[in-house]
Amino acid sequence: MLLQAEDEESVKTAISKVSDGVKKPFYFNNETTPIVITMSVGVAFYPRMSRDINTLIKLADIAMY
Repeated sequence: MLLQAEDEESVKTAISKVSDGVKKPFYFNNETTPIVITMSVGVAFYPRMSRDINTLIKLADIAMY
């Protein structure tokens, strides 16, 4: 969870930074085949979208897909 975000643009920036870091392949135990991780992100804003935590989670899940 990204808490206390200033605005939507700061959330986009944070997601982009995390995504860029995850995209980089890494090697485990000196293996020659890289391991690549993918991610999906869904965002819901409190209180603009809802004040109910269950609804926020549902909205973030919908946004992810």
